[in-house]
Amino acid sequence: MHQKSLIKLIGEICGPCPESGAEIGVYRGETSALLRSSFPACRMLFVDAWREWEEGAEYRRDTMGKLTQLEWDSVKHEAVLKISATVGAPYSILQDTSARAACTQPNDSLDFVFIDADHSYEAVKNDIFLWLPKVTRLICGHDYHGKGSWKGVTRAVNEIFGESDVISRRGLIWAYKIR
Repeated sequence: MHQKSLIKLIGEICGPCPESGAEIGVYRGETSALLRSSFPACRMLFVDAWREWEEGAEYRRDTMGKLTQLEWDSVKHEAVLKISATVGAPYSILQDTSARAACTQPNDSLDFVFIDADHSYEAVKNDIFLWLPKVTRLICGHDYHGKGSWKGVTRAVNEIFGESDVISRRGLIWAYKIR
């Protein structure tokens, strides 16, 4: 359900044919494939670490954070298959951290960025600060008003943008329109 809201939001703010976008946190590639099929002319960058997290990492509290490297390799393979099965503009898949991937992108080079990676407060805050200079129209993410360990998403987004300036769709998608 959140994916339809995301596609509609991107279309409203970036128009029906955005030129470039990025998804940070691909996991199994469901949203990635939908982005490519919904915006076939859009050059996309897909970023995920697809790695086993060390003991004690905050992300390990989440179900996905407990996967072994073998399981992550399988998840990545599934994502790559889903993304490559869609038809559209050239795309890049980068297996790396959000921080290192952001360094590869020039400022003002992306129409939109969708953040759905580590949902901890610090990670979301860092992702926003890293990717905001890269975006010209829309920065958005998943699990706004989340429960449990996802409360960090809401806190980080509201602190950076101010709750009154955050666009929220179905309580799951958050967005900030670049002015």
